[in-house]
Amino acid sequence: MASFVRFCSYALIGTIAFGYLWRFHFLPDLFSHFQLQYLVAAVSLLLWHTVRWSWRDTILMGALSVILVTRLIGSDLDAVFETADLQKEADVFFMNSEYLNTDTEPIAEAIAKSNTDIVALVELNSRLSEQIRTSGRYPYAYYYPDLVFSFGFFSREPILEQQTYFVGRYPIGVFRTTERTYYVVHPLPPFGTAAWERQREFFSTLSALIGRTPNFLVLGDFNSTIYSSLFRAYFEPYFHRSVYSWGTDGPLAIPIDHALSDTAIALRSGPKLSSDHVPLLVDTN
Repeated sequence: MASFVRFCSYALIGTIAFGYLWRFHFLPDLFSHFQLQYLVAAVSLLLWHTVRWSWRDTILMGALSVILVTRLIGSDLDAVFETADLQKEADVFFMNSEYLNTDTEPIAEAIAKSNTDIVALVELNSRLSEQIRTSGRYPYAYYYPDLVFSFGFFSREPILEQQTYFVGRYPIGVFRTTERTYYVVHPLPPFGTAAWERQREFFSTLSALIGRTPNFLVLGDFNSTIYSSLFRAYFEPYFHRSVYSWGTDGPLAIPIDHALSDTAIALRSGPKLSSDHVPLLVDTN
């Protein structure tokens, strides 16, 4: 048993180190996202080695735990323990509503309860789009229907300009209002070398677009986290905090939905609804 636990300790270190080698393959980047899970494993192994009086391994796991806590604090560790509240002030609601979701009423009700000025959704199906349109709350609306690439933007402010850019099939929705410019994005998970290269191309294109846009807010399911070297290379200057938005009812929760901005924003999670993602609630004021 002791030998197996020691093997797990070294395997954990190897896995984390592997996650820093994103330049060489898509798998290391994929492994980099699960820092919270690695911390739980490191602390568990630390306790085991402490009880077993294995001081070398205890020191090793202790140092690893400190490194992981430092990384998580840098992206707001308190997001792990955050409780959702739709009544707190926010002016933007974002969510991956899951295209095949037929139980859209809880999402429509949450949007109404949040009472935000802007609603942006990816993987938006026609059912939910129509529910929001007919609610009468958002007179300015845009819906792009294309299965998992679909998205919608609903506003109480006039949409002065709308454009859609494409990186392959991945759309980038751009909406300019009197307040700011909004981007709505959803690149697919980088499973495989081709998808990973497409994600890199998408990040590069989006970074170039926002780099020449003052006062912007990017809302998206990036299928990537701040722990990814690739994500940080393009978006770290605009990152504010992590929100654990996907898989929150299981052990593999990761913060893949983001609100990026060149101005100060407050960001928190919404409640668990009928999607596999929870909403992001953004206060831009």
